[in-house]
Amino acid sequence: MKSKSRDNFIFRWEIVFLGALIIYIVSNILAGSVLTYSSTDQLTVMHYITKLCRYVAYAMFTLKIIYDAYYSRRSLVYLLIIFSLVGLTYLGCVNKTILFYLLVVVAAIGIPSNHVLKVTCWTQVIMLILLVAGSQLGIIMDYVRVDSGRIRHFLGFSWTTTGPILFLFVMLQYIFLKCGVISWIEGLILLFVSSFFYIMTNARLAFFMSVASITFFLLFNKSIKNGRFVITLKKIFIMIPEMIALFAFAIHYFYNPNNQIFYRLNTLLSGRLYLGKNAIEKYGIHLFGQKIEWIGYGISENLRGEYNYVDCSYLQILVEYGVVFLLLVLAIYSLMIKKSIENKQYYLTWILLIILVFSITEPRLLNLTFNPFAFLAVTGDQRIDNDEYKNKYQIIQEGTV
Repeated sequence: MKSKSRDNFIFRWEIVFLGALIIYIVSNILAGSVLTYSSTDQLTVMHYITKLCRYVAYAMFTLKIIYDAYYSRRSLVYLLIIFSLVGLTYLGCVNKTILFYLLVVVAAIGIPSNHVLKVTCWTQVIMLILLVAGSQLGIIMDYVRVDSGRIRHFLGFSWTTTGPILFLFVMLQYIFLKCGVISWIEGLILLFVSSFFYIMTNARLAFFMSVASITFFLLFNKSIKNGRFVITLKKIFIMIPEMIALFAFAIHYFYNPNNQIFYRLNTLLSGRLYLGKNAIEKYGIHLFGQKIEWIGYGISENLRGEYNYVDCSYLQILVEYGVVFLLLVLAIYSLMIKKSIENKQYYLTWILLIILVFSITEPRLLNLTFNPFAFLAVTGDQRIDNDEYKNKYQIIQEGTV
């Protein structure tokens, strides 16, 4: 009877977390849509509504942490260290975003992984359908921009790449929930939707990563499942986050416009290498970050200052949040890769690798609205059997994170 009461208690706070997660994702997606856009840069009613909803979600996350806190002493030590590092980083960058990210991630401790990704995936799919369909039916505005001969539809978002990138992460979550096994019919459907986003937005990098991911999981399913390659190179795979981050920093740091290879690569990446090099020279690298206001294009091309936005996740985190925070993020991804190999979830290992590579050109490594895989560092037992967990609350009951 006591055990049943305990399970009901856990389940109740799981519902609170998942409800807060839905509100959090919906409000953030709406905040990045045309519904909050104002040509005069004034705050709209929808902007205030989305902001209020986010704070409601933060309150729910806080309640979940307070009333469902079951951590071992070892876990508390780790959390104290992380809180301290994030706190010092906040003092350096003065950006509340990292504090809110920490709150959301800590609230996810012990929640079953497949429950988090199912809720996130469905929420993203519904918001994608509503905004894209609404823009094509004339219910909401579909802004169109001609960028160097490329006709690009915004599809109801504040920028053209938002829809394709959101779909890429929906697709990766779907592959995860299918344990890496997708049929040819499913693959063709995913490819069709990816092609639609490419035709409408001309988002080349997101389309390339989508096609590459679909092809990889269709053609190498058996190799992914047995995991021999991953097991053989386990130590290298665990170090991949740090290796990719070092590579991303190097190509920006050593960028030289007079070098033909760098020049062509920068052109292919729409000037990303130049902007990254400029950020390094202008702001420098600090241990605990610095305050930076990123200025980039959206629907309006009237900028508040000089364009300085850095798309590379690793470089953006390094410049704004500092060396220590970047190392913390990379350690978390290494931990997730290690756990995926130990749990024989080799498909997750490859999904994480895809995200790490994609983050070289996109700032989504830590964006929980797009990329919920960061939750897997703290969520419950990741082993799936017929879409249900054998030991649903194993981590909480054992008192570990």
